[in-house]
Amino acid sequence: MFERAESLLQKYWGHAHFRETQDAVVRAAVEGNDVFALLPTGGGKSICFQIPALVRPGVCLVVSPLLALMKDQVEQLNKRGISATYLSSELNFRELEILLDEVSNKKHKFLYVAPERLLNINFRARARHLNITTLAIDEAHCISQWGHDFRPAYLAIPEFAAMVPEALKIAVTATATPQVVAEIKQHLFPKGCSFFQKSFSRSNISYNTLQVNNKEEELLQRIQSFEGCGIVYCNSRRRTEELAKLFDEHGISAAAFHAGLSTEAKNKAFQKWVNNEVRVMTATNAFGMGIDKADVRFVIHADLPVTPEAYFQEAGRAGRDEQDAFALLLWHEADFDLAKKIIESRYPPLELIQEVYQALANIHRIAIGTGENELFALIPRQIAERTSFSESDISAALLLLDRAGYISIVGRGLYRSRVHVISNREDLRVFSDNHPEYEALLRSLFRLYGGIWEYATPISEYQLSEALQVPKNEIDQQLIQLHTLQIIEYAAATTQTQYTYPLPRVAANDISLHTAIYKQRRELDLEKLDAMHRFVSAETCRQQSMIGYFGEESGECGKCDVCQSKKNIPSLQSVVEACREPKRLEELVSSPIPYNKHQVLDVLHAALKEGKVAYTNGTYKKT
Repeated sequence: MFERAESLLQKYWGHAHFRETQDAVVRAAVEGNDVFALLPTGGGKSICFQIPALVRPGVCLVVSPLLALMKDQVEQLNKRGISATYLSSELNFRELEILLDEVSNKKHKFLYVAPERLLNINFRARARHLNITTLAIDEAHCISQWGHDFRPAYLAIPEFAAMVPEALKIAVTATATPQVVAEIKQHLFPKGCSFFQKSFSRSNISYNTLQVNNKEEELLQRIQSFEGCGIVYCNSRRRTEELAKLFDEHGISAAAFHAGLSTEAKNKAFQKWVNNEVRVMTATNAFGMGIDKADVRFVIHADLPVTPEAYFQEAGRAGRDEQDAFALLLWHEADFDLAKKIIESRYPPLELIQEVYQALANIHRIAIGTGENELFALIPRQIAERTSFSESDISAALLLLDRAGYISIVGRGLYRSRVHVISNREDLRVFSDNHPEYEALLRSLFRLYGGIWEYATPISEYQLSEALQVPKNEIDQQLIQLHTLQIIEYAAATTQTQYTYPLPRVAANDISLHTAIYKQRRELDLEKLDAMHRFVSAETCRQQSMIGYFGEESGECGKCDVCQSKKNIPSLQSVVEACREPKRLEELVSSPIPYNKHQVLDVLHAALKEGKVAYTNGTYKKT
């Protein structure tokens, strides 16, 4: 069986052998053992369930928390010639039924679903006839209330798994503390499993933190001194665009990436970066999933990640080619004060959340027991106009409703265009004879999208543009014209955020939030913020500190700023020369970095005593 797995790896992925930990995971799975694999970012988690599923007959059902993540993996599988699809809130009931029929008829090997789908009565009824032989749980930490991204619907997985008792269970995640690991095993594998964990240590990455006042100046200096491409993570969309502009103005080619951009803009930015047409991607944490670029030489956090898990995942996108890479986190104390306020604002009172939920129903006139799998515009301003709440409070309430499964938010760019042919075949033949200018487009539609005669089928104007070698705006115009001529029904992709009800709408008073996603989550978020503060301010090896958070012991890395500071003892002369211009202590510690603050202070005290420097207004200057 394992030989079969290796041949599939060679056939579809082009690799002759698995990585060390992948090898052990796949061996256990193909032998029929339930598996739980903890592989840090870049460890190749998806292959650990995709290959065993290909070896086995039947369908692999993959539970995944994010639509963008589902889409990326399905796209990657389809590119490799492996049939995969996903169910999402952007599909109507008819489209869902057709896709499930296709799965039943063995058209697709992989079916990706959100955890809330497992609670749907209709899906459960259909699932019994899908021949599910592998149940894969991606981002398995979401099942733990102590995880950094708890998703209550994940708790439905054990009950669903009991409905398909013959299915092999494979759970994977990249970040989990020992407490989270124990909870995953308790919920998903009460009878035991084969557990594999790859070391969190990334010996090729140098982890560094730097307390600064002027982040923009530090960013410019650092990036200009680096070689190769990198990522600069920011906490807001506006910040990504401001920094990309700043870098461009100083001769550093950059592009911005965030969830507010159109699909076209995101794809364009991503391809420029992948093809090394720009050196730096300034991004929110929306940038990360599906990155297949091994030569990222540096990852800089311009803003504070509020959890060690988020930081470790994002920093871990550097150096996947196993070559030396640099991770730098810029911070100051005000970052933590702001982060604490943001965390506290994420948990508004239950009464506010219920009123926001009711306002949504009022805006769109959605009766109790309806709304399932229908899409509605999500505009916080409209809710603000009907309530006394600020848009920030409303946004916090919406995110909690989404996390609890009462609504499902579909971000901008995730809802695809759709086409349905409404003309009968004879009328269409006559139309084509009289309007040859549309013939090429119509033929491409029929060739690329098989269900277009039966239902509104998701399409891609970019795919059509590439197939026909004509500009996308011409494709858009022809589709609109065909719609006007009543040959097709065409609904263009929306640039507006939308939402749906994964389950029928309930009465607002019936809204209740699991304590683990409310009170306990708030306390946990604050605890994780404290852990980040300890990480950036401690004078212990950064890598040792970070992987210690995940329950792993190691020696000092010898590469981070703390380890280097023990080797680089500043001389009296070098410190005095550095003070030709007034310098703060932080500047002297970091330039050139890394120096230990206590060592620099010792030298400064000697220089002050000898009268070689003077201290005024918080700065040191050569006398």
